[in-house]
Amino acid sequence: MKQAAKILDLLELYARHCEPISAADISDRFDWPRSTTFGLLAVLTDRGFLYEAEARGRFYPTRRWLLLAQEFSPAEPLPPALVDLADEIADHGGEDTCIAAQSGLHAVVLHMRQSVGRTGLDAAPGSCVPVHATAAGQALLSQVNPVHRAALLRKIAFERYAPRTPMTPAKVEEAIAMGLQRGWFAARSTWMPDMCDVAIPLTMDGSTYAVVTGGPTVRTADRLDELGRVIRDCVARMRGASLHRTEAPAAAPAPVMAPSGAA
Repeated sequence: MKQAAKILDLLELYARHCEPISAADISDRFDWPRSTTFGLLAVLTDRGFLYEAEARGRFYPTRRWLLLAQEFSPAEPLPPALVDLADEIADHGGEDTCIAAQSGLHAVVLHMRQSVGRTGLDAAPGSCVPVHATAAGQALLSQVNPVHRAALLRKIAFERYAPRTPMTPAKVEEAIAMGLQRGWFAARSTWMPDMCDVAIPLTMDGSTYAVVTGGPTVRTADRLDELGRVIRDCVARMRGASLHRTEAPAAAPAPVMAPSGAA
């Protein structure tokens, strides 16, 4: 597990700097033992994922990463209709729009459509956000059976990310109830202090997604209801029917308890 995390850290380092990096520099940046760093670079070089770009022992990724990604990306189980939906919402609302799905205690971004020429959501594909502190996460949680949702919320180590971060399971449930009543989920300064987002849950092909749009508070704080209606109307057009409200899942039946003394 630690070795896999190191490979991901290394890839993100290259993505940030876009230049060859020496083994010594990598070791210093991550505070890794030199032996660990050289061993990792040797494996990736032998497998064709890195090459020594300069004589001074500076390494850089090969195109093999890209070729592999191109092989499996077309098989990604994200319905094409969701990509089209994100485009339509971004065009009508004028803000970044993404598609997210739940992964444990996080919502992970699967697709991002950026607005043109505007600073927006900091949510590249693959990025994760706390499931309890964002409109995307609350939209996804709203579709989880209440009993299972309560168990999941008990696992969260609540941390104040921004002024309005919900800090208890009760506050998260309150936000979910408000979203269900409103018809869309809205978050203002709950994850990032200067960002707002709006989301609606959507189930397609047996999977549940959150359709999210938003941007800087200074631009979107007074537009949350407008953006919520944009998402709702675009989803309704995609479905070919009006989407009047988001339905909460029914509670699971209480388990049948065995009589005292029963085997």
